[in-house]
Amino acid sequence: MKQISIISGILVAFTGIWCFARSGEPFINMAFLFGAAMMLSGISNIFTWMVKRRSGQVSGYLLAEGIMTLIYSIVVLANRLIVDAVIPVFFGMWMVSTGMMRIMAAFRWNRLGDPHWRWFFGFGLTTVLVGCSAFTTAIVTNVSTISLLGICFLLQGINMLVIGVHMKHRPEPLSTADER
Repeated sequence: MKQISIISGILVAFTGIWCFARSGEPFINMAFLFGAAMMLSGISNIFTWMVKRRSGQVSGYLLAEGIMTLIYSIVVLANRLIVDAVIPVFFGMWMVSTGMMRIMAAFRWNRLGDPHWRWFFGFGLTTVLVGCSAFTTAIVTNVSTISLLGICFLLQGINMLVIGVHMKHRPEPLSTADER
C-alpha cells in the first residue's frame, strides 16, 4: 500500500508539472488528464484505506478524501466544467475539502501522540490556503487556469507522497476507539 500511495503521488505531481509545461493549453484539451489523475488519487486513497484500516495506519479521513476526489473526478471526466470561470472555483473546492481532511487527520495523529502529525497539518493548511487562493487568483492575477491547476495537482501529489512515506512510522495497530 505504501508503494501505491507513493506511485500515485508521483503521477499526480507529474500531472502538475505537466501543467506548467503546457500552461497555454485550454482546459478542455487537458480535462481528461486532470480527471484521470484525480480518479487515480481517489481510488488510491480508497484502496489504501481498505487495506490499511485494520492496522490503524490510516484513518477514515483518507476514505472520505478518496470518495470526494473520486466524485470530483467524475464531474471532470463527464465534461461538466464548461464555463472557464467555474474551473478555478471547482478545483479550489477540491483543494479546500482535501486539505480539511488532512488537517482533521493531523489532529487525530496528534491526539494519538504521533510526532509526525505536523507534516499532515502543514500540508493540509497549505492545501486549504492554495484552494482558497484558487477562488480569486485567476481573476485578480494573470495566472493561467492550467498553471493554477498545476499548483493544485503538484500539491496533491506531494500530499499523497507524505501519506505513503508516513505509513512506515506506525506499525503498531490502534484500537478501534481511536478511529473516530
